[in-house]
Amino acid sequence: MRPSSKRNLPLPVFVSAVIFNVYNTYIQVRSVSHYTQYPSSWLLSFQFILGAVLFISGMAINITADYALISLRKSDTPRVSESSRTYKIPHGGLFELISCPNYFGEVLEWLGWAVAAGSLSSVVFFLLTVSNLVPRAVSHHQWYVQNFREYPRSRKMLIPYLF
Repeated sequence: MRPSSKRNLPLPVFVSAVIFNVYNTYIQVRSVSHYTQYPSSWLLSFQFILGAVLFISGMAINITADYALISLRKSDTPRVSESSRTYKIPHGGLFELISCPNYFGEVLEWLGWAVAAGSLSSVVFFLLTVSNLVPRAVSHHQWYVQNFREYPRSRKMLIPYLF
């Protein structure tokens, strides 16, 4: 998130991310446009409206949390070298309840998509997102706990008050 000539994104990671996103977008659009039948009243249905609310709420949470994390990197602390990093405990908003509100927001987004679309591909994508982000949230939470004695022990990993 902080540009550096010494930290480059490996080309295979970039290419695989592009390929995944292109194929996932194709599968989601194709599923909705060709393999799932929606009545004309679908856009006003409880299912679609609930899904849209979940998606938009998740997106807002994700963007807000990412912005807070980016703001932490704008450190006033002088750095010894360009590669040295200063880590801080995030505070405010959902960071008071969970360690990874950005992941929570993303899970909520794709749950909203799965509810709104109601297609097999949207449910599979949601489950794949959960299977990817839950272990990452666990890892991030454990890292915070291990590296900061003052880390709030009441914070959950991914879901407020639960997990």
